Amino acid sequence: MPASLALHPLESIKPDTGTAITPATEPSHAVTEVEPSRVSPTATEGDDVTGVAQEIPAGRMRRTVAEMRKFLGKAQAHAAPVRKQIVPLGGQPQ
Repeated sequence: MPASLALHPLESIKPDTGTAITPATEPSHAVTEVEPSRVSPTATEGDDVTGVAQEIPAGRMRRTVAEMRKFLGKAQAHAAPVRKQIVPLGGQPQ
């Protein structure tokens, strides 16, 4: 006996009733102005650098990106520039 395919019979296809679908709200093309953030990204990064710079000498964290990510609760893309500001070029992480 050949394997049968799970096909729907033609009777199960519902005919088009011709009813129009109306949207719940009218479409709007109005421009919505977005208020700029009150905290600039550079101000936040500066605060993060200050916080990390205080924690490292106190011995509460190491100078690694991984430690900074944990402390800041942010991604590597944010923690890496913070580390570059803390550890000068050629400097050795602790």
